[in-house]
Amino acid sequence: MIGEFWPHRLLTTDRASTRKRISEVCCPSNDYFKQEKKCRDLLHEQQYPDAEQTCRPLIELAAKFPSERRLERLSAYQYAGHADFGLRKFSEALGLYKQELEIAEVALKPSDAELAYAYRDVAHGLHGTGDPQQARPYYEHAISTLEQARDHIDSAFLKNEYARTMKTVLQEYAALLRQTGDSSGADAAEQRAQSIEVKTDLKDN
Repeated sequence: MIGEFWPHRLLTTDRASTRKRISEVCCPSNDYFKQEKKCRDLLHEQQYPDAEQTCRPLIELAAKFPSERRLERLSAYQYAGHADFGLRKFSEALGLYKQELEIAEVALKPSDAELAYAYRDVAHGLHGTGDPQQARPYYEHAISTLEQARDHIDSAFLKNEYARTMKTVLQEYAALLRQTGDSSGADAAEQRAQSIEVKTDLKDN
C-alpha cells in the first residue's frame, strides 16, 4: 500500500540545480557525481535491483568529501534508501532514511525543504515497516517544514513546487490516518490538500 504513493521525484529542482553547479565548478570528474547520476537514472527508471548495487557505494564515496559537504552524504543515504524501498526492503530503507534525517537535522535550517523530504522519507520507512503510528509525527514535521519552506522562498517556481509536494504529503498523511481509524483527521488532511492551489504553467528561471 505504501508503494502506491511513494514519490518518484527523486531530486528536487532546488537541490538539482545547486548540485549541478557544484559538480561543474568544483569537481566535474569526481567519481561521486558520476555514480550519483547512474544511481538517479536507475531510480527514475525504477530499476531497483541495479539501483541498489549502484546507489549503495555512494555512501562510501560521499564520506571522502570534506566534513562541510553534508549534502552529498545526505543524498547518498536518501538514494540508497530509495533503492531498498523500491525493492520493498522497508527495514533497510528505514535505517538509511534515519541516517539521512540525522544529517539533515544538523546541516539544514527548519525552513529548508530538504529537511521536510528527510522527515517524509522516515515516515515512508515507518509506514512501510507497518508502524503507521510512529510515522504520524514525521508526516506532521514534513508538512510543517514544507509550509515554512514555501513561506520563506522568494522564487514563485519553488513556492509552487513546495506547494505541490505539500499537497502530495497531505494526501499520504490522510491515507495513513484513515488506515489507523482517524477518519476526522483524514478528512481534515484531505480538505487541506484540496485547498492548495498548484499552478502548471510556471517555469524555473
